[in-house]
Amino acid sequence: MAEPKDTTQLYNRVISHGVTLKGPFDIKHTGPAATSLGPVPRGDGIDQTISPSAAFLLGALSRAPRLNCQSYGWLDILQRQLEKLAVNAFSNPLTALADSTVEYFFSIPEVRSALMHEMSSVIFELPELQSVPGVQERLSAKGLEATVMEVIVQNRSTTCSMVWDMRAARETDIRYINGYWARRGRTMR
Repeated sequence: MAEPKDTTQLYNRVISHGVTLKGPFDIKHTGPAATSLGPVPRGDGIDQTISPSAAFLLGALSRAPRLNCQSYGWLDILQRQLEKLAVNAFSNPLTALADSTVEYFFSIPEVRSALMHEMSSVIFELPELQSVPGVQERLSAKGLEATVMEVIVQNRSTTCSMVWDMRAARETDIRYINGYWARRGRTMR
């Protein structure tokens, strides 16, 4: 008897709303933005057509105005993830070191520019984005910097999670966030 194929559909999500942690299980929504959803590609040849239940869920989420939720294809979600990762890799460690809110970034434009150039150079080497139209503009240093500035303006009063982690002497997620760029950068050279 043949084993049934796993038809589980997984979705990535990118949430760019600003949130400040006030305490355990106590957050404050500090900046409305967007929620983006997209399918995780499967490498097993199984049809990735959206099931009726997944379509229902995606439709319900998109009708929740506060979430500002939309669904996208895999390559667009990947680009949105990289944009979000660039924002977090820039904002979290630097606000943690300065023990400040996001507003601090208005005082260090040269650092922002240098880091966006570095991250953009890694992105341009990613094999999965080599033939994707618009990537060179969207994820260029200038494009990333525009995205970062939009987030900074919208969330200027937000205290990043890494600041709260440092204040509470908890382990931060710098190895995860900035480590991604370091690992990918090493494989590109």
